[in-house]
Amino acid sequence: ARAAREAERAAAAAAEPDAMEQRATAMAEQARDATQAFLRTHGRSIALVAALALVLTLAIVIGKEVAAGGAAGRAESLAEAESIKEAAARKAALVEVAKENQGREVEEWALLGAAASALEAGDPAEAGALYERALTESDLREYERRLALEGLAAAQLAEGKNDAARKTYERMRELGGAARNAADLGIARILVAEGREAEAKELLEGLRDRLSALGRDGAGFTQEATSALLSELGS
Repeated sequence: ARAAREAERAAAAAAEPDAMEQRATAMAEQARDATQAFLRTHGRSIALVAALALVLTLAIVIGKEVAAGGAAGRAESLAEAESIKEAAARKAALVEVAKENQGREVEEWALLGAAASALEAGDPAEAGALYERALTESDLREYERRLALEGLAAAQLAEGKNDAARKTYERMRELGGAARNAADLGIARILVAEGREAEAKELLEGLRDRLSALGRDGAGFTQEATSALLSELGS
């Protein structure tokens, strides 16, 4: 009987990562559906598009972090706070998680989640402050820094601070790779909003060619959004 119980526990433990990954995938798919639905209706609203793109990215990466196991208790507290539906309440819960985990990686993720939730709740000033706070962390990984910079730019755009947002995107470009591509898309949207469509088109065409050269690795949200914006500009 004891052997049977141990075998049952082992089987449950082996199945848990699969179940968590399924939940993470479902969360990412829901975020993607919401983003695409928004784009179909409000494709030229640069601040909200940037905010929703960030929420999508955050959902995918946090989902993967939780699915990978992490430090069980801390990852669980992060996941529970992130699952709160109402944005302002989710932000408050994530700020508390950050306070309780100072000096740990969970603090960085909680700050990023709180900032994205503040954006969703319509408080770009607080979102910007939280992203700036996250960026002061000295041990941010490259993808964490990208999330923080992309979110900060979205917050600045939502406050009408286009010049500040462009400077933030320039900082993001320095990370290279996918971060540079997303930054170029953000800068192009700013140029379009300012009526500088020729400059935006030139930047987008270079981005499109760069993504096409990557083949399957270049496919995804940035490529789709680039093609959509170029179509709007008649290219």
